[in-house]
Amino acid sequence: MKPENLQTHLDTLSSASWNQLYELVRAIYVEKEFGKIQESQNRTGAYLEFPHWVYTSKIADFNRMVYEMDIVIVFDWMEWKEGQAMLKNPDQEYGHLDGATLCKLITLIVRAERFYEGYLHNCFENGSVLKIVTALNERYGSLS
Repeated sequence: MKPENLQTHLDTLSSASWNQLYELVRAIYVEKEFGKIQESQNRTGAYLEFPHWVYTSKIADFNRMVYEMDIVIVFDWMEWKEGQAMLKNPDQEYGHLDGATLCKLITLIVRAERFYEGYLHNCFENGSVLKIVTALNERYGSLS
């Protein structure tokens, strides 16, 4: 999704889609299970593969859903210092942000995971994902 088409696209997504995303994220937080680091070693203790994050199926569903909803947008997320600062701030409020900014934050989270393994886990664990998806659902879903 290109930023210039985003607002029109957001307005066309059904409230049911937003509600489904919100309910999925809420279910993930109820379970409080995001994933774990997996290691594979042989009997001598030598690693067969590097330790890596293995996420729950619901986290995989979240990734799939944000791409299917087309709310992952094309922009230079690696250089977006404001967004990075928001995600690092545990007291950040997201409810006042517009839909484009919230989608940019989702984009930063899911794209950063490809380069910084564990970033997605951190954003779920610190509550950022829940706050962002709640703000999106309040704006576009049935919570509005």
